[in-house]
Amino acid sequence: MKMLININREEKDMNLYNAAVKDLNNANTIFNNYIAYRNMRFLPARPDAGLNAMLDPVDSIISSANKKLDELAASATDLQYDPGLLRYKFSALKDKLQEQKQFLKQYLITPPSLREELFYK
Repeated sequence: MKMLININREEKDMNLYNAAVKDLNNANTIFNNYIAYRNMRFLPARPDAGLNAMLDPVDSIISSANKKLDELAASATDLQYDPGLLRYKFSALKDKLQEQKQFLKQYLITPPSLREELFYK
């Protein structure tokens, strides 16, 4: 009976870990799409609200993944699925995200005629 309980816990841990990895991949994809668009100097043009919306999902994905990692860390099973590396990757992504949000904020408050210069700073 104990073996079956441990197997179920390990399976749950595996599913949590895999779901967090999927979240990381999804967040990275969204972020990389934004970066590719920024590298093209936001061309073809989108409305300013559309630019803001490009990064919005990343925060909620990171938050959701961190909840999964918290649950995984609290698990009583072995540390086969250590959340440490994923937490580090999410933290690095969050730092990059904040940097880009700062750039985007500056970009949006800059008059359209001067926005091009921001890409060269």
